[in-house]
Amino acid sequence: MRRWRGATVVACVAAGGLAGCSGDGGAGGAAPEGPGFMELLREGDAIQTEALSAGVADPAALPTSGRATYEGVIALGPSTQAGLPDALTLAGEMELQVRFDRDDLTGRASSFVTAADERVRGEVLFTGGRIDRAAEIDQGGIYTFETINASGSLTAPDGSQADVTLGYLNGNFSGEGAGYAGGRASVFLEDRATGEAFQLDGIFDTRR
Repeated sequence: MRRWRGATVVACVAAGGLAGCSGDGGAGGAAPEGPGFMELLREGDAIQTEALSAGVADPAALPTSGRATYEGVIALGPSTQAGLPDALTLAGEMELQVRFDRDDLTGRASSFVTAADERVRGEVLFTGGRIDRAAEIDQGGIYTFETINASGSLTAPDGSQADVTLGYLNGNFSGEGAGYAGGRASVFLEDRATGEAFQLDGIFDTRR
């Protein structure tokens, strides 16, 4: 289940880079620019609350022309067998570019900050997105749109770097005129220095 409310927060330890996280969320170093971790989570919660109130949009009734920009929040944490993290450790700004006339979309996640309010440089680009107007979203695990490729890199507060090797978004539109878009996100990374592979899973919520 996607959730912002009551999400467990864990602070990433600088020595562990992006893959190593432990301890309790909270103080940390002051973020030099942009919204802080908890501010981003509160924004994501607010957007999701609006989207839930508006209701999931029927894929067959989505706009058939024009394009739209969606802006909001993405939050990620170390992957678990359940497919969603036990704790959120990284949050950032999320943007979707949707072409309703071509049934495709792309995403960009950037301006990341850890639960300790330390900046993580870089971005994740989600591409190869398609809208399925015949999606049976009343069935569990079925989504209106998905992306199948991702690229980019992230630099942790300690300077360690990881390259994005794979990633995807699965989501639905909500509200009249598809005013909201949100769902699940996964990002697979590889540490440049050690070659260690790891995965971050989480959620995203955006509005037009």
